[in-house]
This record gives sequence, C-alpha cells and structure tokens, in this order.
Amino acid sequence: MTDLEPLTATECWDRLRSTTLGRIGFDRGRGARIHPVNYTVVAEEIYLRTSRDSELGMFTELFADGALVPFEVDELDESGSERWSVLVRGRLAEQQGAEAAIDPAAQPPAGHSELVLRLTPVQVTGRQRCDAAAR
Repeated sequence: MTDLEPLTATECWDRLRSTTLGRIGFDRGRGARIHPVNYTVVAEEIYLRTSRDSELGMFTELFADGALVPFEVDELDESGSERWSVLVRGRLAEQQGAEAAIDPAAQPPAGHSELVLRLTPVQVTGRQRCDAAAR
C-alpha cells in the first residue's frame, strides 16, 4: 500500500533544484495550455527561456506581467522507489536588460533563448509517495 506524504519547503526546493525540466500552465484566452520548459533555480526563484513567438512568449507579452501561473515538476522512476511532485504557484515576469543577465553557470539550457522569464513563487507545495508497508 502507498500513501502520500507532504514535502517540507526545503524538500520541495531540493527537488526543484534536482532537475531541469518542468511544465508551466497558462491561458492565453484560448483555453488552458500546459507546456514543457527547461528551467533553473536561482536562490528561490525559477528562471526559464522561451521564444518570443511561442504561445508562452505571446502569453507573457499580452498578459503575464505579474500573472499568477502554475509550474510543476515531478519524478517517477521505473522502479517506483522515487515518486514525488512539486507544484509552484507564482508570478511570471519577463526579465529585461541587466535583470536578464543570469549567472551563465545557472542559466537555463540553450534553446529558444530569446526571452528569459522569472517565476517568483507565491506558494510551493509537494507530495511524495511512500510505501506504507516499509514504515
């Protein structure tokens, strides 16, 4: 039997820092969208890149100055020993000028590097699955 246990804030941030692929949700007025994105964590903010002419880029231009959006990262390994999910609700904003100059070692992976976005968390929650029999 398995149970869900909440993750502490520290555990959530540790898991967010452990990977570079997440999903961001937004609605550009044509229904909810969920897009995979590469990201990085700097301090306790999440940075990601996208193309200006992607749906996320257009959303940011039209609606997102401070828009509240969901961002999710999870892990499910094939053996089933690692199962967790972290959900961040945060304010999305475009980074311009000097603000866009994230430490090169911490920048999101290259790709569509035309637009750097910052997600400032308002709420960070997480859960992990654990085997009740193992406790």
